[in-house]
Amino acid sequence: MKSKERLTGKPFEDLIFNIYKELEPHATIKKNDRIKGIESGIEREIDISLKRDFGGHEILMIIQAKDHKKKADIKILGEFDSVIRDVRASRGILICNAGFTKTAKEYAKNRAIDLCSAHDAASKEWAGEIKIPVIRKQTIVTYGLIFPFRVTKEYKDKTKGVAGIQFKSGPNGIILKGLDGREIEFIELFINLWTSNRINMKPGEYKITLDAYGDIFDHNYTETPQLVELKYSVKTRHYLKFLTPVDYRGIKSYITEKFKPSFVKIDITDSIPFYDDKSWQYIEDPQKIPLDMARFEIDVIHIDNAKMVRGMWQE
Repeated sequence: MKSKERLTGKPFEDLIFNIYKELEPHATIKKNDRIKGIESGIEREIDISLKRDFGGHEILMIIQAKDHKKKADIKILGEFDSVIRDVRASRGILICNAGFTKTAKEYAKNRAIDLCSAHDAASKEWAGEIKIPVIRKQTIVTYGLIFPFRVTKEYKDKTKGVAGIQFKSGPNGIILKGLDGREIEFIELFINLWTSNRINMKPGEYKITLDAYGDIFDHNYTETPQLVELKYSVKTRHYLKFLTPVDYRGIKSYITEKFKPSFVKIDITDSIPFYDDKSWQYIEDPQKIPLDMARFEIDVIHIDNAKMVRGMWQE
């Protein structure tokens, strides 16, 4: 990826504008907006304004971009605070990648002001040192078949005298042949049941009955025929690791150090192995980890020799 030249002035505002367009797709966002002050009566120049509906009421936030080489001081904070109060904004966001002085940070804590920096991996100047917490949930599924073949006369009548599923060995394990003549590898059948959310996927041990068609038995007979039973168990473990995305844009708070991505790309294939290694920290309960930033959660599911990977962002 080619690096862009240093962002100055308008390009820096454009970057922040695009980030908030991604972060707030349902809000009304304007660049170089002019809002009349309630106290001053004059039009205030606003770098970026953001308006969104909240229960039938319009909420206004204003964003100011400072592309400075030095840290923003309390004077800049005071001037921005006066604009926030004048236009009756619910909150103000001051973005300065050079940082803020200690007194400026203390001032912001007592005001409705967020102090942030903007980051774009495509820019050499504004890429930053961004680490994303990734929680890898590893799900191990084991299974087996039980063959009792206890069938009622009523069931035989309904199935034209054929009592159960036929089996044969295949290159990848057992192959099932139902009354409809359809053949399916048992591992494929199990994965289909799993991915369609038709069986319990929470940790534990379970047992289900398959009918003569190789499907979950759910028919209403006077006595349940046990054609073939599937017994399986689900176990999970969680691991934590901090990764640098290959591409990203977003805002980072100077107060909480929380990075909020508007766009992020993590190379799952190269960065997240399917096996346990020493670079991942085992965590017993992920709900007890006080992660104060957006995180990426990966669910790696092992079923026999098959592996499935699903990922999603969590705020």
